[in-house]
Amino acid sequence: MGERQVAIGRFLTATISGQLLGGAGAGLLADVASWRGVFWISAAISVAAMVAVTLGFRRAGATGGRFSVAVAVDRYRQILGLGRARALFLFVFVEGVLVFGVPPYLAPLLEEAGLGGPTQAGLIVAGFAIGGIVYTLIVRWLLGLLGLGRLLKLGGLVTAGAFLCLAPTLAWPFQAASMFALGLGFYMLHNSYQTQVTEVVPDARASAVALHAFSFFIGQAIGPVLFGTLLSQLGRGAALPILAIGLVALGFVSSRILAPASRPL
Repeated sequence: MGERQVAIGRFLTATISGQLLGGAGAGLLADVASWRGVFWISAAISVAAMVAVTLGFRRAGATGGRFSVAVAVDRYRQILGLGRARALFLFVFVEGVLVFGVPPYLAPLLEEAGLGGPTQAGLIVAGFAIGGIVYTLIVRWLLGLLGLGRLLKLGGLVTAGAFLCLAPTLAWPFQAASMFALGLGFYMLHNSYQTQVTEVVPDARASAVALHAFSFFIGQAIGPVLFGTLLSQLGRGAALPILAIGLVALGFVSSRILAPASRPL
């Protein structure tokens, strides 16, 4: 367990690299092949990945367990019966809602302000991924310096600060720098939750991680709807600070529950 957060952090490098290429590449491709072309290219890459994974697992001789509805239900009941597990799923759900509501609106907000279009929006999103890669490089140092509790608090503060910097209408390079900070702070939170989930029920680790992913992606899907509503009702200058307040609360509340003995930040 002592090395798991570092190991998962390194694994995230591959995921974040994909985000980096996808975020920057989608914006560039949209200007060349239109937004419809981006979807066709993404579909082709997904099919290629599916074929590669299928062949790779066959060659590795990987086999799965026998599926049983009764066993699955019993595992989920066991996991959801634990307060710490329910807290982790709630935290990652809220994280998904707050952090991922903004990116779909970056391009229209830039165009509305006359500061760029899809290409610039792609480069701004790439800043998020670069922040994540930097996190993977310093995660061991951060854990040793701060511990879990203070790392969660710092993650909440950094993500909140990033949203406050995005609230004014600034040139796209400044927004890219804010997204870099958002990526760094997000992975301080997300990697911590992800690691804790792997240990909450060691005998049902895969099921716990599945519920974690379910909670996160449901939150990620709700986020744009919530932010779009706030944006239309309150405007950019008020909507982003509301998200910032939520992220500070998330960092400090999750620190108190997951690492109650941690020292103040």
